[in-house]
Amino acid sequence: MPAKVFFVDRHPDLAATIDYSISPKGEISKLGVDDRRHEVWWKCSTGKHSYPRTISSRVANTKKKSSPCPYCSNVTLLKGFNDLATTHPEIAAQWDFELNSPLTPTEVFANDTSPVYWLCKDGHSTKTHPQARAIQGKICGVCRNKRVQVGINDLFTTHPELREMWDEEANKELESRAGNLLIGYAKTATNLRALLEPVRT
Repeated sequence: MPAKVFFVDRHPDLAATIDYSISPKGEISKLGVDDRRHEVWWKCSTGKHSYPRTISSRVANTKKKSSPCPYCSNVTLLKGFNDLATTHPEIAAQWDFELNSPLTPTEVFANDTSPVYWLCKDGHSTKTHPQARAIQGKICGVCRNKRVQVGINDLFTTHPELREMWDEEANKELESRAGNLLIGYAKTATNLRALLEPVRT
């Protein structure tokens, strides 16, 4: 019968990254290379995190040269390390706590793609995902005139002189009600197309 090949002998570099404060050294020293499904606690390269992984999973990560730590690789959220409030505090400061309750910026990643509400410095409330704000650098949709907010950037607020010129009948195919339009979209309205350019200049 062939002698048992121990994990610590075959993979000494990996064995050095085991968190022995959680996984007893005596137990680890008895594991063979065939004990691939045995779960062990490991330390990440930063020394800040410990995480459980099977031996086979940890060996596979080494071959792929990828970060096995679920926190460093942003697979698992860890408050105070990789949450939005920690990595992008200036973006998290615009979080609309009232509309997003009970969700907080300490519970999402900066690259999260689930839409949430934001309050810009001018008090505009808009909805978009954290990735757009933190990673792509997009600012408030109302400030960029990409989203309409009645009373701020709608057609009749920016150009009140056009209110009486609005033709409800000719523009009835428009989905938005009269006045709830951005200046750029209103240029497609049948009877305003020729009026807006002279007004803007």
